Amino acid sequence: MYSEAELAELAGTTVERIGRMTELRILAPEGGGYRPPDIQLVRVAEALDRAGIELSDIGRMITEGVYSMAWADLLYPDPVPPPT
Repeated sequence: MYSEAELAELAGTTVERIGRMTELRILAPEGGGYRPPDIQLVRVAEALDRAGIELSDIGRMITEGVYSMAWADLLYPDPVPPPT
């Protein structure tokens, strides 16, 4: 399990962005922390945001039940190491 700060560092983003993704239910911490697959989930959400699909849009689709990020658990059970 990772803290917000650890996840932000591993995923290459900021603590503020992790907090925003959590507020929008893009991320769902369990047991007081974030899971290893969340590293890739953050990276995908950031890529979608850069491509023009804003985090708020992703969060709205999740809230409305028309989209889920649960696929990340199947595709990314173990995180890909950050680039060196």
